[in-house]
This record gives sequence, structure tokens and C-alpha cells, in this order.
Amino acid sequence: MPYFDAGGVVYAIEDIIASEEVLQEAITALLSGCRCSIVDSPFVASVEARGFVVDRVVGVGSIVCEPGCIEPRRGYRFTAPVWGQGRVISRGQRCLVCGDSPSLSQLSALGIDTLRVGYHEFFDRVLRGGERGVLVLGTGLDPLEVVEDEGVCGVLRTSNPLHPAGALGKPRLQACVERVYRLEGPRARLLHNILYVNDKPVIARLEGMGNALVVMFDEEGSSRYPRIAATLGMLYECGAPSEHM
Repeated sequence: MPYFDAGGVVYAIEDIIASEEVLQEAITALLSGCRCSIVDSPFVASVEARGFVVDRVVGVGSIVCEPGCIEPRRGYRFTAPVWGQGRVISRGQRCLVCGDSPSLSQLSALGIDTLRVGYHEFFDRVLRGGERGVLVLGTGLDPLEVVEDEGVCGVLRTSNPLHPAGALGKPRLQACVERVYRLEGPRARLLHNILYVNDKPVIARLEGMGNALVVMFDEEGSSRYPRIAATLGMLYECGAPSEHM
């Protein structure tokens, strides 16, 4: 449960959804070495917005960065310290990765200690070794277990609104993904779906001794909202609990 100091910068999930530039500013802060957290439970905070001090709900998927690190153009500032709930996007935190996508490639640039492993080793280390990670399904993994499915367009919805990857599961948001992948066999039962387009799961969570995000679509053939969800989910799964920002 991070303690956020007064002056901390909030990139609200509503603004991240509304404008790609907001998430990019948060990523720029991370690239410059700012210590930031990603929220996994809503809380109310006093913030300065356009010269006014207001109480605002800081929702799941919002990104909060430490004071004095970046001059925000699109974020808000806390006017008083506040307790929140989430994970610190921690430089040096080890995170297993398997598969390939633009968001996955970005993790190491953010200072996260990514360790690339093979498909079967990934499952073993997460389920039995208690490690965290991100798996991106696609061609080139196990052809007997990873199967390409038809693409889909429709409404985003979530079965886990308290996971940042599920924060975009709102009825008013529409999305398209050209290529979707699914698991066949016993390992499919280990996935807990987070985000859907219509009834087709596109992001899930692997849960065992450890946890991992499973991205089940090709980002390069996807519209913006699923890509944002994948980025937020990766930052969260590779994050670490902390008491103070």
C-alpha cells in the first residue's frame, strides 16, 4: 500500500483512455528514472486541477509518480499526502518474459530486469517457482498448445475490474484485434480471463505460486485500447509492493 507524498503527479486512468499522449508522458517519466506506481484499488485524493483544488477518485490503472521528478503537462498534483493501493513500477525488479510485442520490448528500457525464457520454462517458473512475468501468445511458441483464432471487433468488458489491464473493460469502449490466440490443453484451465472483446478473451492472468500476465492478441494488428490495457497490465505484473513512493 504505497504512501503518496504531496506534490506527487497523477495520470488518471480516464485521461490515459482519452489521450495516448497522457500514457506517453507517464512512460517518459519512467524512462527518465521517476519512481512511479500503478493503482489497483480506487481511492479519493485532493488534487490541483487547472488551478482549482478538488477531491478526485484515483481509479484502477492510474499512474502516480513521485514529487519533483517531472513537470506535468497532462497530470494532476496531490495537494496533501494520501495512502493508496497499488504496485511500484520498480527499476531492477526481475520479470520473466516470453513471446514478442512492442509493449514487452519496452519493459527493459524502463529499467525492469527482464529475463527472457522459453515457453515451457515460463510456465514452470511461474507456477512452481513463484516468479512474476509476462507471456505474449503468438506464432513461434508451442504449436500444439498456442492456436491462432479469428479476430474480433466489439465492446470491451472485464471480469476483473481491480486489475489495471481490466480498467479498460468499459461498455462504451470499442476495440478491434486482427489476430487472437488461445491455449489448448490442460494449461488453458490455469488462465483467469481479465479483458474481453465481446466474449473473446484477449488478456488473462496465469496464477500459481507466482503470477503472470498473458496477452492473447497481436498488438500490431490491434486498435489502441487493448494495447493500452496490455501496457498497464505488464507494468503492474512486473511491479513490486511498497509502503512509500
